[in-house]
Amino acid sequence: MNGQADADVISRLHPSREVLGDTGARRKHDELEAKWRAGDQAQAAGAHPFRFGGGFSELFETFMVALRPILAKIALGAVVLAVLSALFLRTLRETESAPYRMRGEHRAGWTATLAPAGGAAEPLLLLAPPRELAMGLFQQVFERTMESMQAPAAYGIALILRREFDAGLAGFVEPEMLLALARETGLESAQLDPYCLAVRGAAPDGDPRRTFYVLFDLPALHRFRTAVGRLLEERGGDPATFDPTAVAPALFIAATDGGFRGWPAAGGGAADRDCVAPIEME
Repeated sequence: MNGQADADVISRLHPSREVLGDTGARRKHDELEAKWRAGDQAQAAGAHPFRFGGGFSELFETFMVALRPILAKIALGAVVLAVLSALFLRTLRETESAPYRMRGEHRAGWTATLAPAGGAAEPLLLLAPPRELAMGLFQQVFERTMESMQAPAAYGIALILRREFDAGLAGFVEPEMLLALARETGLESAQLDPYCLAVRGAAPDGDPRRTFYVLFDLPALHRFRTAVGRLLEERGGDPATFDPTAVAPALFIAATDGGFRGWPAAGGGAADRDCVAPIEME
């Protein structure tokens, strides 16, 4: 070798001698060399040197194993909730269909009276029950439903509605004449036989309000309304403007959110289809 060549070789070897002579530098050199060797082996095996290989799959599997008990508990909770909901609905139906109680002496003692001023769908003339009857039934409805309830403005079975009076009776028959006729036809001395508590609600239009009322067997109501039609004709009115069967013997008890809507009609069985529970006498 000539002098220049020897100098070049020595200059290239000098950094290596410095690394080998420095303990810290040599440790770093060994770590880097180990990493590069590991990378070469990974490439030879067909894997990317910077990928996790099977590590991610193992991590995912471990995660799923840990998650399975949680998912199982969630599924079990959903099943339990569905069962409890079904049991609640069945209990609610059974509670609503259980008989309501009414004292036997309340079948009598009802009073014909002119109702307070109200809208067209409200009664003009009522057959009012004993106060204890109405309040007792209201309390039973509330205890079963546990909903906020409103009572009607006046308790009673509608004998004549205001819209009926305005449509055909006004100008021919006075309200006081109708009150006297109700008493003459025996409404105040009649025995009222309740046969079911009815609920009107879940309307097709989505209205959530519900109305609770009691249906009675009261032939005297039909006799009275038939007599009203005859009186109207005698006084020069058109009997076709008054339908004796338009109103059922129903006593409104309570409603959610002021849901008193339209008096039940006597014909067609619509009121009977609302029945949910019998009335038992005490």
